[in-house]
Amino acid sequence: MVLGRFGGYKVAVVQTNMGAECRDEIEVALERFPNAQAIIGVGVAYGAKKYQYCDVLVSKWIEDLSTVKFDVGNNIITRGEKLEMRPWLVNIFTKQTGEFAIKQNFSCTADGLRRPQIAGGILFSASWLVDNAAVKSEIFENAPEAIGGEMEGWVLSSIERKLRNKNPPRNIGVIIIKGLADYGDGTKGTQWQFTAAKAAVDYTFFQLEDAGDGALAYPSPSKLAAYLREIKSDVNREFE
Repeated sequence: MVLGRFGGYKVAVVQTNMGAECRDEIEVALERFPNAQAIIGVGVAYGAKKYQYCDVLVSKWIEDLSTVKFDVGNNIITRGEKLEMRPWLVNIFTKQTGEFAIKQNFSCTADGLRRPQIAGGILFSASWLVDNAAVKSEIFENAPEAIGGEMEGWVLSSIERKLRNKNPPRNIGVIIIKGLADYGDGTKGTQWQFTAAKAAVDYTFFQLEDAGDGALAYPSPSKLAAYLREIKSDVNREFE
């Protein structure tokens, strides 16, 4: 666990396993930090074809793909719920989107010509991996406005609902910030994973710094990205 401050916010960065296996690490962290206001899921996702590698996808809604129905024609029909993110979190992470790449001098390519775009909308989420063109096409046919999909968002949303239903209830929000690393269509590779993850990390810290009441930010996004490649989930460390 990495502790730091970004803008006016105290932040605990928790490295988790993928998909449904992220639940334990997040619940342990929330027990340790009972005053946490938000869970921000940062990482990589597959995206709709209208977006490009390294673009940043911001969830305004999370739609559960863990429950699907196959009709008589073997077509996929999604049956999961769609959960809207808290407006105050969406506002933080969807403002000044055009200034991110310029202020951060962030480029998706070495020549500096490809700047990431920020997209907000519906993110599909399920613990199973989507990497098949036909399956993806059917999923997106039901929600053509969707921006992409990933594997942890619905788990984090279920944790949020569980906490809100406690007595007394715990008021906490969830939002997902993911870099587009592939298209979930069978062409999945690793070429864009690091750059896409770094875009999501840098964008998250850019908005937290701007939304907070100060300019202090440590560790730097690049230092944190390098650090996260080395640590394991059971390591606890505080930046000085």
